[in-house]
Amino acid sequence: MSGIKTWLEKAVNASWYGRIPWTYALKPLEYLSHHHISKRRRLRKSPQKGPIIVVVGNITVGGTGKTPILISLAKSLHKAGLRVGIVARGYGGSNDRYPLQVTENTSVTQCGDEAKLLAMATGCDVWVDPKRRRALEALLSNSSVDVVLSDDGLQHYELERDIEVCVIDGQRGFGNQQCLPTGPLREPLDRLSDVDFIVINGNQGAVDNFKERYSVESYLNNRDLHCATIQPNTFIALKSGDSIPLKEFPRLKTYSAVTGIGNPQRFFDTLSSLSISYNEHIFPDHYRYQKKDFATLHSPILMTEKDAVKCLGFAEEDWFYLNVYASFSTPFFDHLVTKIQALQSSRGR
Repeated sequence: MSGIKTWLEKAVNASWYGRIPWTYALKPLEYLSHHHISKRRRLRKSPQKGPIIVVVGNITVGGTGKTPILISLAKSLHKAGLRVGIVARGYGGSNDRYPLQVTENTSVTQCGDEAKLLAMATGCDVWVDPKRRRALEALLSNSSVDVVLSDDGLQHYELERDIEVCVIDGQRGFGNQQCLPTGPLREPLDRLSDVDFIVINGNQGAVDNFKERYSVESYLNNRDLHCATIQPNTFIALKSGDSIPLKEFPRLKTYSAVTGIGNPQRFFDTLSSLSISYNEHIFPDHYRYQKKDFATLHSPILMTEKDAVKCLGFAEEDWFYLNVYASFSTPFFDHLVTKIQALQSSRGR
């Protein structure tokens, strides 16, 4: 079943981002999607009191690098003296009761891989619920925070928000610029007019290339496009937790590179940039790994941190994940903090 799902994901991506536009046959369904999106957008509202709610999301499906950016954002806000909590949908997890607080004892099967990673990497209080509004209420009832970060949720309009940050993949962009299911857009490009910050996952060169590829000036309203660069940090052994610096990681072997993320090519490109030899093994996004999935793969094994949180219970000695970090442009973070402080002041906090 996972093989069929992986094949289908590749076929859809080839249509959205390549030159095989077979999904255009689904164009009539796109109009239904537009109607549904427009109806939900009218639900959007901002809170009048309480902590500042910042939604970090995207308008495309698939990986944009949002999770490492949100992790770095949580850490940076904490260093700036702000108490941070996180809410998420808990995609890929299933639990008998919600809302669910994510702790070190929470299984990935309960909370989902991204929520588990957010809790482990940030140390913040993390609550999940398919309805993020309930996760927010649970967080506020159990924690004292200044800022709430919502992992994704630009399209979850029942969740109140003060600030919206839209993350865009600088490499893949908007593909064919069509909405689901014809293309990868969750919402039309004019949604960019509403968000407070637009962050391109890539360096300044990627931002410049993005401006050339897409006519987005009409949506910017004289705002800047900011950039966030995701860089490899260190390799970490799943079983022992030992950290190995990038320069010291052995390169005399061919690794099995395993990943089940929205944009697996980004992981493989990073390994190539580190001069690491590997064989690709792609699983569906949010795939729930089992020990048997690795029975035919030769060791040593490399994976992303998002994959690793699902393999900790059965990892071998020579399984490693690549830890990454996101650094954003100074203007973006300074402007974000300034906006948060202004909103706090207006609420007498």
